[in-house]
Amino acid sequence: EMHELWGVLETDKDRMTNESTKKMLSELIDYCRVRRTVLEFDEDYAADPQIQDMYRNLGCFEICMKFMGLLDSVEEDEDGNFSEEAENTRHLCLLVNTLLYWYFLGNPKNQQQGFGELEMFLETLDMGINSHLIIKAIFKNNEALMRLVPHSTLSELVDRISKIGRSHHYLTLFASISHVGEKNIAENQFEIVKSLTSPGCLKKVSCFLCPVESPEYEDKREQMKMFAGDARDLALDDLTPLLAYHLMFLEVL
Repeated sequence: EMHELWGVLETDKDRMTNESTKKMLSELIDYCRVRRTVLEFDEDYAADPQIQDMYRNLGCFEICMKFMGLLDSVEEDEDGNFSEEAENTRHLCLLVNTLLYWYFLGNPKNQQQGFGELEMFLETLDMGINSHLIIKAIFKNNEALMRLVPHSTLSELVDRISKIGRSHHYLTLFASISHVGEKNIAENQFEIVKSLTSPGCLKKVSCFLCPVESPEYEDKREQMKMFAGDARDLALDDLTPLLAYHLMFLEVL
């Protein structure tokens, strides 16, 4: 039923409904954030707590989860491509995740809701819908939730890195549960280091940890040169995948 309402593009009416839905989501995103009046590094906006609470009381999270259920219909064809409807569904879920980012950020009650769906957000890290940003928002300044993360989840992410590849998205949870401000979450930090540097594991999950005379180091230099003259305030997602992973890996450790 949800797919027929939001995910189908068969008729002109379907397309009008789809565009209207995207516009609505964009407006909800804008309402949920305000431009900062106090300078904060790398943050132009802040979440509006009153709007966050209002959205929660109106059942925003439950509706967003119905949208996310549309991802079950997204499949690649034999050539590894997505149909128009599949791409559209991913775009809808990207907008929903953007809304959820501002919905969760700094709001403990909303973050608690998101924590209940942590497994789903981890499962969709490879879907191209910015689920890694959702994970950051769920744990932002929330020590209580950081301490509830099963350490087995870290091992599962290490396994994904080893089998699927080095993506900084897989390291987001590691970076999100290690500290609150200047306060370290020691048990999580210990488990993070243990998971990433255990014998036989470090070589599989590390990147560019090599002598300066090695070909791998030269590859790193070449990738860094691509951004040497870039005046933008670059985020990890702006970098090459391996360079972004390397920087996140160093941050985590």
